[in-house]
Amino acid sequence: MLTTMPSPIPITRTSTFGDCFAAAKTLVTLAVIELECLSPVRVKQTLVVAREMSRNSREWPSGRYLSGGFASLVRRDGFWWYGQMRTVLGVLLLLSGFLVASPASAATTVKVLQLNICHSGLAGCYTGAEPVMAKAVSVIGSTRPQVLSVNEACAGDVARLQAAMGASQAVFVAAQRRDGTPVTCTNGQQFGNILIVVAALAGGPASTGRYTAQDTSNEMRVWACLPAGGVSACTTHLSARTGSVALAQCKELLGRAVGLPGPTVVAGDMNLRYQGSPNVQDCNPAGFYRKGDGDVQHVFASTSLAFVSGTELSMSGTTDHPAWLVTVTAP
Repeated sequence: MLTTMPSPIPITRTSTFGDCFAAAKTLVTLAVIELECLSPVRVKQTLVVAREMSRNSREWPSGRYLSGGFASLVRRDGFWWYGQMRTVLGVLLLLSGFLVASPASAATTVKVLQLNICHSGLAGCYTGAEPVMAKAVSVIGSTRPQVLSVNEACAGDVARLQAAMGASQAVFVAAQRRDGTPVTCTNGQQFGNILIVVAALAGGPASTGRYTAQDTSNEMRVWACLPAGGVSACTTHLSARTGSVALAQCKELLGRAVGLPGPTVVAGDMNLRYQGSPNVQDCNPAGFYRKGDGDVQHVFASTSLAFVSGTELSMSGTTDHPAWLVTVTAP
């Protein structure tokens, strides 16, 4: 790595192109330029100006550009500077090859997998513990999601699903009775929702809660969120009895999601349909978009995440819902 005397111009990740180019002209350390200034756009801007300077034999600070040949660094009066503009152009071109030639490589693919595994043992969709868990693990293995949202799960399912996800952060939130005690599966474990985010994207501690609006059943609906490391994520399973309550719950969670740090996804069985009554689209806030499976499972994503695809995957009759995979890219 070529080095120079430190630049008097402070450079941060929010520095403008003018700051970056001025720092380059005053011989800021190339390592700093690479880390702080060489975004794809700024590299292109720098090359345009630098090439023009080269063509016109303009002055480079503290020394004039000399046409012809490739000179290396020159030391004069205790300061380093470039003896030739072409040296700078060569370095910029080398670095920009990684950043400009394929800018899409800087994006991070995030796959969000939504499952409702009907694992309580109480509902008619229950097909047994092992079939649905084995299928869930298989789908996780084949899709390799970064975010996993699971509804109608038992607390003991976390360990097996997290093992399938690999290094990750997980949170389980139990649905509640009206007296605040947890709803339980027939196996005695708590019943509720699971959210798992891979370690590379995981952030701070989880938050969970119970919705303000609830229907008349004895199952109080809840939510769970993991704030961003790389992506913030939430999961929920909304009221199945009253559409207006489900919509109010959806709006409450999405209102919370708007305030989470960084790019954000919210996944779950919303028990609301697109163009239904009520319409699930009515809880989509500004700055978010929604992708649904054509039924009641949806993934909401902040517009900072670029939509790539939505894929429905069969659960082979082990539950009454398909797996719903939404792929986005994060900047």
